[in-house]
Amino acid sequence: MFPLSTFVYGQRPTVPQPANVETFSPTSTNKSYSTPKQNSSSKSNSQANRIKIQSNRTSNGAMDYSKPITPDNIETNKYKSPFDAQKEQSEIDKIMVELERMETIDKRISLGMPSFSTVYPETENYYSAYDELLNMTTGKTPIDIGKAVFLVENAYNDNKGSYNEFNTALNQIVQLCNDYIDHKGYDKNSNLTKNMVLFRFLSDTIVWKGTAHFPISYDFDDYMGHKDWRKMFVTKLLKTGSGQCHSMPLLYKTLAQRMGAEAYISFSPKHTYIQFKERNKFYSIELTNGMIIIEDLIFESGFIKTETIRSGIYMDTLSNQQTVAYMMQDLAQGYGMKFGSDGFVLKALNKSMEYFPNSIHGMKLKSNYYTGLFQNYMYTIKNKYKDNPNPQQLKVKYPIAYDAYLQMTAMYDLIDNTGYEPITPAQYENWLNSISQERNRQEHLKQEKQLLNIIPLRKD
Repeated sequence: MFPLSTFVYGQRPTVPQPANVETFSPTSTNKSYSTPKQNSSSKSNSQANRIKIQSNRTSNGAMDYSKPITPDNIETNKYKSPFDAQKEQSEIDKIMVELERMETIDKRISLGMPSFSTVYPETENYYSAYDELLNMTTGKTPIDIGKAVFLVENAYNDNKGSYNEFNTALNQIVQLCNDYIDHKGYDKNSNLTKNMVLFRFLSDTIVWKGTAHFPISYDFDDYMGHKDWRKMFVTKLLKTGSGQCHSMPLLYKTLAQRMGAEAYISFSPKHTYIQFKERNKFYSIELTNGMIIIEDLIFESGFIKTETIRSGIYMDTLSNQQTVAYMMQDLAQGYGMKFGSDGFVLKALNKSMEYFPNSIHGMKLKSNYYTGLFQNYMYTIKNKYKDNPNPQQLKVKYPIAYDAYLQMTAMYDLIDNTGYEPITPAQYENWLNSISQERNRQEHLKQEKQLLNIIPLRKD
């Protein structure tokens, strides 16, 4: 088991770094490995740690053999026949082979980490949420984006939230939008109508039935959720009226589905936004500043290359099924941040990427999972077996750790092939501020006016 907090894919330094997912990276295959330090944030007296210690003690006990008999410590009997001596030597060889086999098996077993489900009963919330998300992606139950979002967030909150309250809050917004459409005499079957009215309710101040409805605002405090991951939640956005580029598009997508509107989650570097289509043209909705922006502004980030478009990691549109798969990745991330990373995280990521294989979010989570797993294997090998193998030695002596090494390097290669480049928080903030410049706001007002003017009216 190992902690899994912030998921940031990194490039390949010379030597693996300590167990911090922001710096996980594979090393050159012709080098030996330095052992990572224990994560300073882990509690040495935690129940999970005690389980690991007990597992190691059990493993050590299993290896507590008496010194094996070898040809060197057998006193030669000059009266023994050559046949008997050969037979005895054969038996000794068999014993040595068996001891080596048992030791190898023991090393395989002791490298394994117990599931956090044996430590934290709250993990059951994640297993049940996973089952519901899986039913949506496989078509066993209808896809409900709002329900999927709530399942992920409520699992992190130990299932203390009320879905009825969450559902009611969403339906109230939908009802307001539908009433406004009727009041304006718009065609309620038009996709443009639904998207423009929903966009205006979330990005502008609208006085309706004597009440002023204010736009959602950007929460600049801990906008990446490093201090408190709940800052990324739609439930938090509904309660406070403020969010960021994770919760805002998810709220829009949730409301759009309930209104019967076609709108899509899309990604750019370190960012999420909404796209919808009108007259064979896609429009991008930037909820962090309440603007309709053109594609050129997204390209201006400088981190979108031809390869990233071709691989589909940026500026593509997610289907409803892929959006639920994306929520499954959030579920895995929340589990890792709350408890640590075990087999559940990999299970959720693997299943989600069956339906959303070009997810850079999922790729980074998997690369960090295998890096963390490999680092922990190397720590165990170094401290328990007093060994510091290079990759080829790892392959022979510790095949499970070698498999983690191969998976780790494979994920890094996969990410590199997408054209992905990391972007720093400062670079992201600079880009986010740039799209709010006056020239871009003027372009937004121009496009918004054009779209509002072509909203079809209701045919009575």
